[in-house]
Amino acid sequence: MLKVTELHKEKGTNPIFIVDFSPPKSANINFLDESKKLNADYISVSYNPAKSIKVFSMIVAQEVKQISNKNVIFSLATRDMNKLSTQSILKGAQLLGLDNLIVFKGDKVTKKDIFKEVDDYTPTSLIKDIIKMNEGKDLNNHKIQPPSNFCVGAAINTSSNSNKEIKLTKNKLDSGAHFLISQPSSDPDNFLRFHSKYIKEFKKKINIPIFHGILMINKDSLYYDNISKSLSEKYNPKDSDGTIHTLKIIESFLEKGINSFYLIPPIYKNGLRDYKLANFVIDKIKNN
Repeated sequence: MLKVTELHKEKGTNPIFIVDFSPPKSANINFLDESKKLNADYISVSYNPAKSIKVFSMIVAQEVKQISNKNVIFSLATRDMNKLSTQSILKGAQLLGLDNLIVFKGDKVTKKDIFKEVDDYTPTSLIKDIIKMNEGKDLNNHKIQPPSNFCVGAAINTSSNSNKEIKLTKNKLDSGAHFLISQPSSDPDNFLRFHSKYIKEFKKKINIPIFHGILMINKDSLYYDNISKSLSEKYNPKDSDGTIHTLKIIESFLEKGINSFYLIPPIYKNGLRDYKLANFVIDKIKNN
């Protein structure tokens, strides 16, 4: 499978889109029809979004790859797994030829939840062990033959200029992350300020691809955290399906020389998504 970093290099200055894709709640395979029609450079299968119980990201990614012949990414949350189960999953992904993945912590567990956090790994320590697997060693330093060939992404928040977030980003790069996914933002200047502070602190640029989160919002969509809530407040009700708003945001990034995006289609009640609107936006940008 083509690695995210390889396609990013091939695309050069042309726009590139990873599209967030929700796994189904059950074994119903209707979701495959939606994946076939999705005009994305990569389909990124999310992991139990909003702590809902869904089919495992890796399994859905494999089905999408086989049925739709699309480039895929699966996701892992360190919140839910110990090191043994995580490495077993990674070896399974290697066997299936799923080379692209995103590692993140996952939403914080609260008293209302019926499950507990595991947190045997942090995202940074998991990235280190994935790189170790690529070098031919597993958790117990046993030789892996052949070595894995993972291309691993990490999540960052470029809208935050805090020293903590800057340092955390540096740690993820030092751990070996191959690409980054930013939290959604509507202003490219947030990233430019973040990157400027990063350069000032560490005397070098971030030298791996960054896919900038773009949250699609319309009159029917829901927000699911504080970031999406703040972005929802900027929505103009006259833009009924939200595409004008989304296109303006993406165009503002392109004007600043930023061409890599993580597009999040609208999220509705019961976890429904609108991938047709995502297709519309991608087609408009790529055919502009």
